[in-house]
Amino acid sequence: MSSLINYLFESAVVLGVLIIFYWLVLHKESFFRFNRIYLLVSLLLAAFVPFLRIPIPVSSMESMGQSSNVLATITIYAETARNNVVPLVEQIPGFKWIYLVGVIGLLIRLIVGIIRVGALSEKASLIGYKGYNIADLPGQFSPFSFFKVIFMNRSLYSERDMEQILLHEMAHVRFKHSWDVLLLEVLLIVQWFNPFAWLLRNQLKELHEFQADHEVLLSGTSIGQYKELLFFQSTGARLLPVNNLNQSLTQKRFKMMTNNSIKRYAFLKIGVALVLVSGLTFAFAGETTTRDLSITNVIIDQSLDQQEEKIYDTVDVLPQYVGGETKMFEFIRSNLKYPDPAKKAGKKGKVFVSFVINQQGKVTNTKIARSSGHKELDEAAIDVVELMPAWTPGKHEGKVVNVRFVLPLNFALN
Repeated sequence: MSSLINYLFESAVVLGVLIIFYWLVLHKESFFRFNRIYLLVSLLLAAFVPFLRIPIPVSSMESMGQSSNVLATITIYAETARNNVVPLVEQIPGFKWIYLVGVIGLLIRLIVGIIRVGALSEKASLIGYKGYNIADLPGQFSPFSFFKVIFMNRSLYSERDMEQILLHEMAHVRFKHSWDVLLLEVLLIVQWFNPFAWLLRNQLKELHEFQADHEVLLSGTSIGQYKELLFFQSTGARLLPVNNLNQSLTQKRFKMMTNNSIKRYAFLKIGVALVLVSGLTFAFAGETTTRDLSITNVIIDQSLDQQEEKIYDTVDVLPQYVGGETKMFEFIRSNLKYPDPAKKAGKKGKVFVSFVINQQGKVTNTKIARSSGHKELDEAAIDVVELMPAWTPGKHEGKVVNVRFVLPLNFALN
């Protein structure tokens, strides 16, 4: 359960930061294509960044007296926002069931919405128009589109009004807005408790209307005629997931129609948005690892090497953790917890663990090469190294051999 809560927490924070920035900085700009991309990228980052791990190597300078295969330093933190939030949420009585009820409820809502649109398609008279399908239905409802089908009651509108409506709905179809809506609905199923997910939904659907309105005006329709049509439209029942012409008859839509000027700092805002997206990705997915170019006072007890098979520090082909070094970092971070006694006592430090990958790829000969000065930290480091699964063994001069590694683990309080 903690893994799910951790995912939901990180996803909510990522989405919150990106949507707050959009609301404060971008949503009044008329860069419709960029804003749409930004919102969709925000949705995807919130969904996938918690799963990503991007290694960010940083070199440190220490002198080394002995050759050894030194891996990148992995830092384990005692206190993070994640560590504080996840245990609190886990203690909420029935959290798992509350969350599942919300997920199931919204999933049913989505399925019912799709079924209702499908049922309307069956009842409608389909008419081809410029490569699009118009589903002509009786009743009082606002026109909407779902993928390549445009639903409307043609008898309610004059020829001029119907032409403007079709221009608007064909823009929704051409820009594939229905895919955006489905992605949003899936996000809401997972993030139903997150207010920023609902804000993203509202902002993206509003943007769809701005973009479709803009296409109508580009066709030569006057702003006055188009406003008249919008006021004429009635508020029909909403079917999800659809693109609805009368989604929000507000002054914002009318104001955006005349917002053709490029503001002085608009491009600067785009640049800041790109920097924010990149920075946030690395902030959550980046795994800072320090590459020790050299190390002092690392004691490798050579007496332990007096065995039938020699242990090598330098070989032709190094052993490989299955999946690569990044997967090894993930394994260490997932399985190494900051010892509670050390955390409470304010103990921190860097421990160097020496181990051997033998001819079968197993981790053996694990020991402390340099102590952190704290028994609890040293023992935790040893335990996680001994938990590592088998590696692909190394080779030297065409033979599979035993190879020594040193893994630095840095325990930091904050």
